[in-house]
Amino acid sequence: MTSIVASIKRQIRRAFFLNRAERRFELVGPPELWEMKRRFQIEFLRQFGLQPQHYLLDIGLRRLAGRDSDH
Repeated sequence: MTSIVASIKRQIRRAFFLNRAERRFELVGPPELWEMKRRFQIEFLRQFGLQPQHYLLDIGLRRLAGRDSDH
């Protein structure tokens, strides 16, 4: 029951008290970590053989930080 109340409170807070940028921040984390996460993801994929001419199908619930990269 407590988790349901907490969830409802979070949803109300997001819907009425946070602007678009703040909602995005809650979902993907602080902007100062975006570049670090992008580099980690790209390097991880390269270690497993991903090359610039390859395609990557990203199926998941979270954004792949490196997907907008020129790499």
